[in-house]
Amino acid sequence: DQGGGVPVVPIRELLRFSDQTDRMLLAIAVLGCFLYGSITPGQFILLGSLTQDIADYGICIRNNCSDPLDLEDSMTTVSIWYVGLAAGNFFFSWLGIGLFGYSAERQVHKIRLALFRNAIHQEIGWFDKHSSGEILSRLSEDINKIGDGIGAKFGRIICSLIGFFVGYIIGFVYCWRLAFVMLSQLPLLFLCGGMMAT
Repeated sequence: DQGGGVPVVPIRELLRFSDQTDRMLLAIAVLGCFLYGSITPGQFILLGSLTQDIADYGICIRNNCSDPLDLEDSMTTVSIWYVGLAAGNFFFSWLGIGLFGYSAERQVHKIRLALFRNAIHQEIGWFDKHSSGEILSRLSEDINKIGDGIGAKFGRIICSLIGFFVGYIIGFVYCWRLAFVMLSQLPLLFLCGGMMAT
């Protein structure tokens, strides 16, 4: 139980209505989330390359060098890469978050059927104690909350976490000193995020 009296349910328990097809969809969705989450920080590699080319071009022009870098060619190449990344971003976000949502809808349907079957097989006295409004509330609102939790929101969390870790890996590969400075600010970031969440 947390402070509000709501029991904490592990992820495995939330996904207990998933069948083999749902597990396959979730595996593909996790792969899509991994690729989608990796593309966003990966864009900074291209941006860093373009920024370095612009700086080299400016230094070359200032020093009157005879063979300046073809900045237009560099910008065209980076633009083409960005179009490819945008297409990949669109596809992998649909693959990751969309399949999480589709799998959640399939599981929500199974949960509703199980709840309905359970309600039908109850004794008559059970209906005297429980109102039809309570049953309808369970069938719609509560199960929709479960669907939201195991659907697109869960996919977004996975994408964000993967983007966070891939961003730090890229940071340590390209500029480890700055990555260490940013890593030292992480506790403060978590503290501020926790304060904003409450």
